[in-house]
Amino acid sequence: MKDVIDSRRPLFSIKFVESALPWLPESVEVVPSGTGKTFLDCLKIELESILLEYPIVQQHPYVDLFLKILYRDEQSDATPGVYTVFDLRNRIGNLSILNDDERRAVVDGLNNIVAKIREEGRGDVFRKQLKRYWRPAAENYRSLIALVRAIQARYHHLLILRLDLSYMKVHRASISYTEARRHRIAFRRYVKRCKRLKGAYLGDALKLEYGVDMGLHYHALVFVNGDKLHGDVDLARALGEHWKSNITAGRGNYFNCNSQSYGKLRGIGSVRYHDEQTRHNLETRVAAYITKPDFYIRSVKRDEDHTFWTSQPHKDEPIGRGRRRGKIDALAASSNNPLPLGTRCKPRLSEHSREFAMHAPGTSVAVSA
Repeated sequence: MKDVIDSRRPLFSIKFVESALPWLPESVEVVPSGTGKTFLDCLKIELESILLEYPIVQQHPYVDLFLKILYRDEQSDATPGVYTVFDLRNRIGNLSILNDDERRAVVDGLNNIVAKIREEGRGDVFRKQLKRYWRPAAENYRSLIALVRAIQARYHHLLILRLDLSYMKVHRASISYTEARRHRIAFRRYVKRCKRLKGAYLGDALKLEYGVDMGLHYHALVFVNGDKLHGDVDLARALGEHWKSNITAGRGNYFNCNSQSYGKLRGIGSVRYHDEQTRHNLETRVAAYITKPDFYIRSVKRDEDHTFWTSQPHKDEPIGRGRRRGKIDALAASSNNPLPLGTRCKPRLSEHSREFAMHAPGTSVAVSA
């Protein structure tokens, strides 16, 4: 839906195809654009069946807009020239037996639907609705980027651990919101105090989300001093196993992102100060994904509760002048790259670093909901 709203050109057109027999006239063929093909795939999805099993899906703004336009009641809202999803499925499914005029009508009908979606999606009401989700996401993103850059300014080699902390499928329905919050507190306390990370823990960030299938779950980042510890895969696995077996009493599950190979898209694991590509991936892919808008969490949380938490790094002993960095710091290059989520300004590293000096080790900061 977002791609449809953002598109400018017609998504459907007609093409004249010459007949194999010279005495027969040309025929008309319906030609969708790339976004048009995706839109046709969406029409095939029986959303009405999904809503019966997962009614929460309608809380997603784009799904709600799709329902409003394509699943409307024709008796109460008979918009001329704008088909319903059932009309479109029937006509598209029978394209091969439609005549040329009927195919032209299908193209007109599809483009009318697209025009209606663009009109509604670009309107003030819908944009205001989206802003409720994107504004806190952008605030959380800025906070995480400031944390990342402040740690990297102090430590030249990081191990970044990335975990998805969830619950076993059989237990998801029984895990309450209050219990999930207790698990989060216990996990962060363990990360800060566990012997394996002693003297190497630098900070963490956690985001609570609610998924249609996954239920309540967390995305976690843990920052470790790479000069003191190595083996990010094993470290992340140890944290995940503690979540699974101890914190959730065997009801939890986890995914160790560090065990995956992301190639040139890697933004976790060993990250050195001069590694421009990895640092760029960390900021534009990893951080952006963790802080992305969650359209369903509001259905289970209290309005005043936060869903994103970052910690402050340890107050280390004062760092001496030491050896100068032999390679160019990649921060300058990262600062020049555009950041996602529509951030209006880039984090002010020096200010954030000054704040770190004012907090005790492990002090957590709850950011936006």
